[in-house]
Amino acid sequence: MVSLIGAVGSSVRCSQKTPGQEFLLKIFATALLSMTLPIMVAAETAGQSDWSDGPMGTTVSPSWDSGFGASDGISWLAIPGQMTLSGAVLETAVKHVISDSFVNPSSLDAADIDGDGDLDLVGAAFGGHEIRWWRNEGGSPPAWTPMTIETGFAAASTVRAADIDGDGTMDVAGCAWTDGELVVWANGGQGVSWTRQSVATGLSECHWVDVADLNGDGAADLLGAAADPGMVAVWISDGAMPIAWTRQTIDDAFAGARSLVPADLDADGDVDLLGTALVDDDISWWRNDGGEPIVWVREDLSGTFSGAHHADAWDMDLDGDLDIVGAGFGHPWLKLWRHDG
Repeated sequence: MVSLIGAVGSSVRCSQKTPGQEFLLKIFATALLSMTLPIMVAAETAGQSDWSDGPMGTTVSPSWDSGFGASDGISWLAIPGQMTLSGAVLETAVKHVISDSFVNPSSLDAADIDGDGDLDLVGAAFGGHEIRWWRNEGGSPPAWTPMTIETGFAAASTVRAADIDGDGTMDVAGCAWTDGELVVWANGGQGVSWTRQSVATGLSECHWVDVADLNGDGAADLLGAAADPGMVAVWISDGAMPIAWTRQTIDDAFAGARSLVPADLDADGDVDLLGTALVDDDISWWRNDGGEPIVWVREDLSGTFSGAHHADAWDMDLDGDLDIVGAGFGHPWLKLWRHDG
């Protein structure tokens, strides 16, 4: 069965469970705006690889007539055996409200926070200035118990769940637009207690945080984007307890930086970075060339993607390499760049 989870804001994820397999698929939405497919754009190229956009072959991936609309709170739709993205109400869909008091949710992630084997949810409330998680109590549909991680986190913009300190439990990383702070909350066990660590402050209009092992040492590192003046950076973990973080600014002239996503775009076995800049209308990626500190080489995918707000990498045409999908703030469509090798 496929279930969709949604939040009004930067990103939405869905979780699909099949026998012996579980994975997350990100679906992108600009704040309070609808978006539709198919993609209506011309081809572009970037750097060492050819990235061509255009419609997909229906033998591989059917076209989507899809829409995302504004709503309040957080909810999910359940359709047994089916994943459908639709601009119209699905007659067979059943809406399950998880919360109707989480003010202006901007980000949502799914992870087993309490270690009981099922997926819980963690979210950021931009208007409510809160980081919260919901414990999945099981049942059909599941019942949810809200658990506050932090309040007063002014304009909480993005949240991610991952085992950041390597102790086997799911921790939480988040950033706040108004506070300009990037924070890690270490899970003390079952999501009952949390230890706060401020990783960085002074990140004016911090909009994005994500987690990945960037240098291949087995420890989780952090990556983030701040809109003003336009900065993308990484924080390398030393793997100790408590963690000491080493900041490396990758680009400080990426105006209106909105997102920074980890992905092995050149298929060389290490993690590259894919970013968007709303003011510059840029979608760019930084090739990880290794080294200590890591050498990052910028490649511009597009400098004319109006309102570039979010991008992510998936093998959309199932040819074995990663393609890129992007969303522009204020525009009712998505754009696809197909990686032609």
